[in-house]
Amino acid sequence: MTEEPGFRIVVDDGQLDLIAFEKALDAARRCDTADGEAAAPEVALDV
Repeated sequence: MTEEPGFRIVVDDGQLDLIAFEKALDAARRCDTADGEAAAPEVALDV
């Protein structure tokens, strides 16, 4: 779609790695266990 002065791309949340990364990072921040806290950032970085 063209829009002045350039283009607009319309995507769903699931199509953006940034959204998946932020969700994984948020999950890491809410973890109750040390194992979960250690594993969650790795999951986020795998995005």
